[in-house]
Amino acid sequence: MKGLVIKDFYNVVNNGWGLFIMMLILAVAIVPTQGFLGYLVAGTVVCSMMSTTSFAIDNNSKWEQFAITFPIDRKDIVKGKFITLFLFTMIGILLSIILGSLAAVIFQSDILQTIDVKEIGQMIIVGISVALIFGTNSIALLLKFGAEKARMFLILGYVIPGAILIYVVDKLQELGVIFTGEKLNQFIYLLPILVIIWLSISYTLAVAIMKKKQY
Repeated sequence: MKGLVIKDFYNVVNNGWGLFIMMLILAVAIVPTQGFLGYLVAGTVVCSMMSTTSFAIDNNSKWEQFAITFPIDRKDIVKGKFITLFLFTMIGILLSIILGSLAAVIFQSDILQTIDVKEIGQMIIVGISVALIFGTNSIALLLKFGAEKARMFLILGYVIPGAILIYVVDKLQELGVIFTGEKLNQFIYLLPILVIIWLSISYTLAVAIMKKKQY
């Protein structure tokens, strides 16, 4: 298990300069216009997407066909992908805070002084939640269709949850539910519970897909 995670981490980090440059470009583009908090979420999601790169690397090297010849439980392969996703999500949070703060100082020297620590904590929760939900959707799609075929479907892993959220919010507003600051805060603090439920369902689905997969 540990070896599987280390393998994915090293494979992706070998292309780390591309990720770092992408995060810098995002910081320059987002912080001056959308602010530090917007970049915190966007940067975390983008960095977490690097976990899907491991699938492309595995596909190119035919690693999965090689791995199943060893006494490796397919469940552990899936678990390793989920851990890699979580690892890059945490790296995304760290990079977003560092690069976002640097961009804020360069472009808007007073922006960090106007942000409440509580708001930063809430956006960290939102960023991690969105990254994990979207990332687990991508893992299931990649396991089902493979790195090549899944490219056309990956966007669904991001669009569908967003569309569902927008639909639910619109319906609640039609029913007269007003989203005050207090209610939004309560929803943010409930996100970790929702994410745990989503991860559990996605992991179970991914394991089922992996066990049925033929190489």
